[in-house]
Amino acid sequence: MKVGRYATILVLAGTLMGCRKAVPAEPAATPSPCEAATAFVEMVIHADMGRPMVFTSQDEPLHADLAKLVWETVGKGPSKDAAAPSATLMRAFQQVGDRNAVSRCPSVRNILARNHIAYGGRAVSKVVKTSLDRPFEAVVQTVSIPAVSSDGATAIIAYSQSMGSLDGTGNLYMLRRKPDGAWQIVAGSRLWIA
Repeated sequence: MKVGRYATILVLAGTLMGCRKAVPAEPAATPSPCEAATAFVEMVIHADMGRPMVFTSQDEPLHADLAKLVWETVGKGPSKDAAAPSATLMRAFQQVGDRNAVSRCPSVRNILARNHIAYGGRAVSKVVKTSLDRPFEAVVQTVSIPAVSSDGATAIIAYSQSMGSLDGTGNLYMLRRKPDGAWQIVAGSRLWIA
């Protein structure tokens, strides 16, 4: 199950910008889920290279058996099989994974506002087309609250994007926190595709 070229673009965007803007100068011992979500949203914004986008603020239920997901590396070069996150981290994710980061993290809303990106139900309603053969006026993005490992080194986050009624994808991404506090996408697993 390929997580796709978009994951590679996210990784490259995160690498180029270092995701430093979303973390304090001295990284906290154990980062908050909102810190990881904010870094991820920054990667999404930079990876989309100016495409119009909006973010949802509603929770999105996960309809996948997380134990059966196939994980692969993302980044430069061909993808390879990757080790799944720990069972403990996956259980933690199941408890928080359907909760939306935009509605729960002021830091995510601040990043969106600073970049002049609309979010919430009204913003989504303005760009979504009900016709199956017409693309949306902007990419509709959804980002979950991530689960962060107890040592603060790994996070799991759900992300989906829709460009039309039958044009979208949803993935889980595994993030690793580098020694400088920046987050980097290291692996992904496809949840759905339309």
